[in-house]
Amino acid sequence: MSDTSVSSTHQRSVHIRENLLHSGFYLGDQDLVHRVHWAPNGRKDSLFVNEPLQSHTSSSDNATELATLSTVVRIMDNNFWLTSDAGWRAPTSITAHLHDAKATCIGVAPRSGPFHADFLVAVQNATNLQQQIATPDFNLRYGFACTGEGESTQFKFRHVLFEKINGDNTDDDFIQRTYDLDDWPVHSGGARNALDDMKSTHRAIPLAAYDVDDQLIPPTSYRQQLQGALVEIHFNLSHSAFKGKDTYTADIHSIRVITVPPSTATTKKRPLPTTFAPPH
Repeated sequence: MSDTSVSSTHQRSVHIRENLLHSGFYLGDQDLVHRVHWAPNGRKDSLFVNEPLQSHTSSSDNATELATLSTVVRIMDNNFWLTSDAGWRAPTSITAHLHDAKATCIGVAPRSGPFHADFLVAVQNATNLQQQIATPDFNLRYGFACTGEGESTQFKFRHVLFEKINGDNTDDDFIQRTYDLDDWPVHSGGARNALDDMKSTHRAIPLAAYDVDDQLIPPTSYRQQLQGALVEIHFNLSHSAFKGKDTYTADIHSIRVITVPPSTATTKKRPLPTTFAPPH
């Protein structure tokens, strides 16, 4: 990468960080915990906006507004299931049906740059937010920021891939934000068969993921453009308690690629020699 490209990437990162801090909901902002609160939301608890900010119009709206948090992480190569079928191939004891599959990925500390120092602040904020709603008698915690410590902390994110069609969601908005399953890519015969069985009952929900040029990433390119990338990720955080376990879920709202994944080195292929020759 040329010096000009490095400088441009750094300037873009600085600009993105300034905007995230200005939003008031950046996980790397030490004051974040004072702007949000937990409240019941159906069968779970969700994080809500705590007070009006300049970007909001009225205090009555804020009373029921979900807090959309943000952070910057490097998406791990390992445990990458943020694909259009979440790697589903056949029924399992955990995910019996394709329409139950959730696409997931793990975010870890940026290796360098202006976001690296923010990561420890993000970890501390995540830990504090989870502790606020933790069940006192429960010792088991799973989900969002429950793996690793300090710079080794791993943030787990998910995306719901499919939504059931019913009388409440057949309006134009539902149709525009979802895909007909005829056009939805999957990566195995088992998933294709399951998709065929779902065509009259479900629609696919594309990930709001954008590349370095702020263009929407097609479902066929999620792995190619997101795995290993440095990303700005926006999400909603929720909590549930069941059978002695606290579970924290970070549902992806949107993703923007800041730095593309590093290129994979490949060995140049040469014609096979007709006689054996040891490698040099």
